[in-house]
Amino acid sequence: MFEITKYFLPAACFLLITVFFMLLPDLRRCKLDGGARRMELADGMVMLGITLVYAAAAFLGLGNTASPQSFVRMENETAQLDLDPGSGAAAKLMVFTGVGIGSYTIDGTDMDGREVHLADLEQSHADVLKWHEVALGQAVTGGTLRIRGSGNVWLGEVVALTEDGKPVPLASGTPELVDEQELCPARQTFLNSTYFDEIYHARTAWEQLHGVYPYEITHPPLGKAIIGLGIALFGMTPFGWRFSGTLFGVLMLPILYYFAKKLFGGRVTPAACTALMATDFMHFVQTRIATIDTYAVFFILLMYLFMYLFVSEGRLRDLALCGLSFGLGAASKWTCFYAGA
Repeated sequence: MFEITKYFLPAACFLLITVFFMLLPDLRRCKLDGGARRMELADGMVMLGITLVYAAAAFLGLGNTASPQSFVRMENETAQLDLDPGSGAAAKLMVFTGVGIGSYTIDGTDMDGREVHLADLEQSHADVLKWHEVALGQAVTGGTLRIRGSGNVWLGEVVALTEDGKPVPLASGTPELVDEQELCPARQTFLNSTYFDEIYHARTAWEQLHGVYPYEITHPPLGKAIIGLGIALFGMTPFGWRFSGTLFGVLMLPILYYFAKKLFGGRVTPAACTALMATDFMHFVQTRIATIDTYAVFFILLMYLFMYLFVSEGRLRDLALCGLSFGLGAASKWTCFYAGA
């Protein structure tokens, strides 16, 4: 059995590559002659069909549409949370962290007035905008929890739970930390928290929207600003911070179809090019997360399209649009400069 699994992946990859090259169009017939490559109604139907199918798949299961929206800056601040004594013993917390890097110290006072240290929670750069399960050092019935932050950290929500996961109602003089208790998930997943490079770009988009000094400044701000448009529309939720990238990923498909139509003419080759991008896992995955690579690729594709139109048809407006696309791409991610070189 081990020998079969050992060679299955290389064999499958070889077969996939072989089939791919067998299905490629005859490149000897693909002439870049600059002739008329007009879009027809049938082209529009094919292009629209591929785009709509891809859009449905891309937006399905993109992320939760509801997440904590109110955040409190906890740098050297202490928030007090009162436990409902009639709802059982709090054995753990679900904490939704905001932006920033630092840590939290969680102490408590039980119903007998005894002080006890319950837990510590680190908030590194990789822990932002995520739900964290924090086990308490001992179960607490009634009494008070105190959460003290250190470092430039923002906190979104704190939910107290019994050992079997039942919520323990909280009251606090910092209402932002207890006003969205119903949003607490059973566990952290990509549907309710950041993952991969969203820890840089989604948080920076939120920081730009709220006038907080941005964390990620290694690339220009346009890509994060576009992510921020989705956040402004749908809130600081996984769906909100992934919306713009997914939309741009969908829009690449008709652009590519039109580009291939101009290059090769016909209908089969443009449809094959578009279908290939629509079924490319890298494209599907990369555009459905809040990273800035999507916008660089989008504007690079536009840049190449307009340059080809300028070279083949000689319109100065296409050259101007090529330059504009290059500028927008470079304003999203520095790597766009390589595409324009």
